[in-house]
Amino acid sequence: MIKNFLIATTLVTVITVALFGFQGEQRQGTAIEFFGDMKRQDKVKYQRPSSFFADGRAARPPVDDTIPMGYDIPEHPMQNSGVPKDDIDCPLGEYSAGTDYLNTGKMGDQWGTGLPLPVTAQLLRRGQQEFTIDCAVCHGATGQGNGITSKYGLL
Repeated sequence: MIKNFLIATTLVTVITVALFGFQGEQRQGTAIEFFGDMKRQDKVKYQRPSSFFADGRAARPPVDDTIPMGYDIPEHPMQNSGVPKDDIDCPLGEYSAGTDYLNTGKMGDQWGTGLPLPVTAQLLRRGQQEFTIDCAVCHGATGQGNGITSKYGLL
């Protein structure tokens, strides 16, 4: 009876190690992942090219006649300094405040590379507050990926 138990336990252990492997070990090729990492998940990296779509862009324009999250249906078409909504060159159309860098991310025909807002102490405090609320649990206070969830084996 004990012999059968030891054989079964050994067999289960070998199968488990064979399936899950030694996590963190260097391998040739991609290992089988039962719980995939965020760095290898399918995702869109904005402002990067993508061969998936015909136009080569990863970032997609909003679908026509849809309402962005957090917005209400406007009672009247937006007028931006007397400019009709059809003349606004912005992906969000009537939900946008205009065609400037803050709303479009563009400076003329070029995509901007800077922050559209002045960096103030208030803006930095707000960013720190949002990071602490939404990100630090997983990424840690310094962004190193050593948040509280990693201590419980969740990452």
